[in-house]
Amino acid sequence: IGAHEIHTIEACEQAGLSPDFYMKTFNRLEYACPDFERTDKVMRQVTTPWIAFKVLAAGRLSPKEGFKQALDAGADFLCVG
Repeated sequence: IGAHEIHTIEACEQAGLSPDFYMKTFNRLEYACPDFERTDKVMRQVTTPWIAFKVLAAGRLSPKEGFKQALDAGADFLCVG
């Protein structure tokens, strides 16, 4: 299940869905990642593996910064391109 909005992940968790993984935008600049602080909190708590994407905010963050933020928040994988 992929999402830009954290509400999608929260709804899946509340519904008791068991996806193989989540794919969620994640960057502090909120580039396609509205409500970063809430996203950070929720994604640290989910037990389902998750892939963070848009972690570099379209080149506005360095890999060092963007990768660290996502991995520190518990991302299991990064999708970067």
